[in-house]
Amino acid sequence: MTRAYTFLKECGIFYVLTVNEGRPAGRPFGALYEKDDRLYITTGRSKDVYRQIKACPQIELVGYNPLNGNWIRMDALAAECTDKSVREDMLDALPTLKKLYSTAGNPEYVVFELKERRACINSAGKFVKVD
Repeated sequence: MTRAYTFLKECGIFYVLTVNEGRPAGRPFGALYEKDDRLYITTGRSKDVYRQIKACPQIELVGYNPLNGNWIRMDALAAECTDKSVREDMLDALPTLKKLYSTAGNPEYVVFELKERRACINSAGKFVKVD
């Protein structure tokens, strides 16, 4: 597992930041999946965040761990993932998603791979680059 994935999972909730008509937009996420050192997030095709990512795929994830006071920032290029095995595996790994989307073939279910990642963790007041 990558260090960024482990850190974000420990946070529980993290924030995905996008651009909305030239202005920053952020919202909480909890669904994160890793396979073969690749990270994935998901959203619904009808949501504003989907349209924002498609219009400007450069996004940032921010997470804060209240148990230790550390936080992470990761910027990435979000690329839509059509790999059926990844989509199925993500649903299997995250039962809450399965309740929302049922199957990997659901047209509302969209998975984005986070490519060209650069992450930095602030631990005890010091920045550590990861990934």
